[in-house]
Amino acid sequence: MFQRNVAEIEHRIGVGHRLYRWLFPLLTRQGFNLVHAGIALPNAGSLVLHQRWGFFHAGAFASAAYKFGMWLDVSDWRVELSTRSNSPSKPRLYLKIAGRSSASHLEEVNQQKSRFSRRLKFSGV
Repeated sequence: MFQRNVAEIEHRIGVGHRLYRWLFPLLTRQGFNLVHAGIALPNAGSLVLHQRWGFFHAGAFASAAYKFGMWLDVSDWRVELSTRSNSPSKPRLYLKIAGRSSASHLEEVNQQKSRFSRRLKFSGV
């Protein structure tokens, strides 16, 4: 499961599009064929983003997320990356398809966290 909440300062600057441009090919290479997105409502911007990426509404869950000090409904959206098989294979590990060791990947993740943390401090968040 992958979760991404886009901070208020990152709204309307293409973070969601960049994420899906990177994530969809990766998930396809790993062998996944279906992506789900749970969107806490109301969130018009996220609904538009997901519709642009081909997601369709698949259901809803009443009072399923607690954010901003209140219970919110969650809308379930999904998109198929490829046709599903009746005999699916196990997903391939990210590190195997990326051709990396877990140590180099961990170092890169820590560097990204550090850069993101500095950016938030700079913006006053």
